[in-house]
Amino acid sequence: MVDESRIRVLLVDDDDTFADLTADYLRREADDFEVTTRPAATPALDYLGDADVDCVVSDHDMPETDGLEFLDAVRDDHPDLPFVLFTGKGSEEIASDAISAGVTDYLQKGGGTETYAILANIVRNAVEKRRSERALREEKHLLEQVLATTPGSVVFRPNGEIASATDRARATLAIDDDTPADHDWEFVTLDGEPLPDAEHPARRVARSGKPLHGERLGVEWPDGWRKYLVMHCAPLFDADGEVDRVVASFTDVTDRVNHDRDAERAETIVQAVGDPVYSLDEDGAFTFVNDAFAAITGRDRDALVGEHCSTVMDDEHLAEGADIIEDLLAGDRESGMLEMSVRDWAHGVEHVEVHIALLPFDVAFQGTAGVVRDVTDRERRERRLRESEQKYATVVEEASDAVIVAQGETIRFANPRAADVLEYEQATLEGKPVADVIAPEDRGTVLDRLQRRLEGDSPERRYEFQAATADGDRVPIEFTAARVTYEGDPAVLAICRDVSAREARDRERRQYETIVETAPDGVFIVDEDANYVGGNIHGAGLTGLEESELETKTVPELVETGVFDPDVVQRYQETVRDLLTADDPDAKGKFEFHVYPADGDEERVVECHLALRPHDDEFRGTIGVLRDVTDRRRRERELERQNERLDEFASVVSHDLRSPLNVASGWLDQYRETGDDDALDRIDRAHDRIAEILDELLAVAREGVDVHDTTEVPLEVVSAAAWASVATGDANLSVDSNGDSVEAVRGRLQELLENLFANAVAHGTTSPDSRTRQDAVEHGSTDHRSRAHGDVSESATTADSSATDAAADGGDDATVDGDEDADPASDLRVEVGVLDDDPGFYVADDGPGIPAGEHDAVFEMGYTTSEDGTGFGLAIVESIADAHDWDVELTTSEDGGARFEFYTTAD
Repeated sequence: MVDESRIRVLLVDDDDTFADLTADYLRREADDFEVTTRPAATPALDYLGDADVDCVVSDHDMPETDGLEFLDAVRDDHPDLPFVLFTGKGSEEIASDAISAGVTDYLQKGGGTETYAILANIVRNAVEKRRSERALREEKHLLEQVLATTPGSVVFRPNGEIASATDRARATLAIDDDTPADHDWEFVTLDGEPLPDAEHPARRVARSGKPLHGERLGVEWPDGWRKYLVMHCAPLFDADGEVDRVVASFTDVTDRVNHDRDAERAETIVQAVGDPVYSLDEDGAFTFVNDAFAAITGRDRDALVGEHCSTVMDDEHLAEGADIIEDLLAGDRESGMLEMSVRDWAHGVEHVEVHIALLPFDVAFQGTAGVVRDVTDRERRERRLRESEQKYATVVEEASDAVIVAQGETIRFANPRAADVLEYEQATLEGKPVADVIAPEDRGTVLDRLQRRLEGDSPERRYEFQAATADGDRVPIEFTAARVTYEGDPAVLAICRDVSAREARDRERRQYETIVETAPDGVFIVDEDANYVGGNIHGAGLTGLEESELETKTVPELVETGVFDPDVVQRYQETVRDLLTADDPDAKGKFEFHVYPADGDEERVVECHLALRPHDDEFRGTIGVLRDVTDRRRRERELERQNERLDEFASVVSHDLRSPLNVASGWLDQYRETGDDDALDRIDRAHDRIAEILDELLAVAREGVDVHDTTEVPLEVVSAAAWASVATGDANLSVDSNGDSVEAVRGRLQELLENLFANAVAHGTTSPDSRTRQDAVEHGSTDHRSRAHGDVSESATTADSSATDAAADGGDDATVDGDEDADPASDLRVEVGVLDDDPGFYVADDGPGIPAGEHDAVFEMGYTTSEDGTGFGLAIVESIADAHDWDVELTTSEDGGARFEFYTTAD
């Protein structure tokens, strides 16, 4: 069968490029298009012979066979296949010839991409029209076949005229073969009233376009003769969707209608009788029931007629009724009576008597008639008597709880369950003292209450005590007592329920509650709608909410309030879906999310371990454990940073140590050859260079570790101490801190400033041979570092003294001059101050600055512009900033020099 959800187009064009372009546009215009291309008529005809095609789109000017010749060849085998001529040759002559030749449509190429939309629309309309016409033909053909096999069928025009009829219809309605529209009868209602034209079945179907089923009406001739019909009508549509014909089939029910009217007369008589009356045919189906019978059975009267009597009788009573009918047919008696207990008749009807007689017949049995009498009240009285005799046996013997009857202090009766619970034989238990089955610690209380109840008092009716079994074991019993009469004397009826299992469950529940409450992790339970059901206080603690607050919020609400990550709902749903589809019913899921506590505490990283709550067919929610992994993730990040730094160390060591090692090796070879002592000096300098690199590597490793135990460090004091530790020449330091402090580890902060000061001096020096330039951190000096690392306390003391003096001289804006004994340097000015708009500080100079293209590179380990530099100075600066969780940004100062800004509160 052809798939009509797709439209298969054959595109024929000798221009492959244009054909591919057209096919691509058609596919874009409609995703249900399947486009196949062929370059000429011959291969296109071959494809048509092998494949299903809904429409052909063809160019006109093609070699060997043009578009119109191709159309003729297509029409030979596919006369109704849509064919669209899509050509660049747009003469009126070609268009006229195409239309004359039977082309479905004609479209000229060009005009932009909208042309392809028009082409797609033409193709779709042509295909849908062809499919509709084909479906209409098939429907008409099917209808003709149906009409040929339906004896009583008439085809009407929409105005109600008869267009044609089958042989039986013509005979029944006296329709002439040649002039079917001419007839002398008219439609009437069942009451004989003329049927209005608007109510003609064909007209009604033509107006609505919908079928008409089970229409009952009459056909009356001028002499008063009348027939009754049951008609079924259906519309038949033309290609435009309009009703073209109405097909009607009918059944002549004249005899049935007349019979029904006779039956109505008899029914009127029977309805006047107060007792329920019915009649059955020879097969046991109801042919008549009166209202009283419908009422007593609790069923609809019309629904009962035609139903088998088994709908109101069970198999046992059916067999009894069949025996009675056999006796009646044998002539043994004229009537019979059947007693039935019924369950699904009208409310309150439980027992009936059915009096049965045969319907009159000549030869063959015609059925039975009967009268029903409700005897429920009588049967109830008899049943109550029987039930009272069986009451104790039914209730007591089958009870799932232990039942004991005690008179005085003696057990007079015990059911089987009591014997099981107390581990006695039932016969042994009956006659035993009550005290023997009560644990000593509860014996006095229980016996006292039993005696008081026997005496007519009303002590506590339900309580628990420990029973003693035959083996001396203890059984927890829930005891319910009532005063009764047993064999004519007062007694106590006791219901004893073994609650061992319940107590075990309670203990287990309390154990689980203890585990949950004492667990260090947060435990939560949510229902199928993500509502919080329960958990422990640790789960609430993670959110910064009280447990009472948490109980009123769903997970989406916690997201809305900003406590949970926005994507936690999606992660939760994905994990639940994975658990629901997992093969293992005990599968567990896990995901991480961030919590932003409502009480303002620091952000936490939480690992959620999830499992489904016990369920059968429907999802009932989840049970989860929330584990705070913030510290673990922080340690993992720190370890990752250390590993990354080790990788960098390895790279730098392998690269930067190779050069001085090669130098030392080369001069050693020369010394062996020449014995020149100058080679030993060069080897010594190479070793010094290696030592410098190793010192810098150790410094980077040390400064990159996260800091702890920070304090408020005055910016002026630590700046002065750092300046005193660096050979600064004629450079000047200005500190504009307004007395502010920085929260940091003092030694680390001073180290950061020393590196920045040394780098500024190195780049701000005008003399290339000065000692200051050789001490530039970026260029690899370790002189100032050995001072800072070797004697921190001394540096700090000196720095404090210098800072104090500077503060005394200049207040909050202190200036520290350079070392007068140092090599001459340019008049470089270095400034330290606090940021205006953000928490943090800056270090700026008025030197030549750092090119913008090198702002990121200068922080890389090993980056240097000097042949003898290590390139670790600014890498150390960045490491110290990272260790404090500061952000550092390199910009250009107002004087054109370098400006390093440190944001002490990270984004």
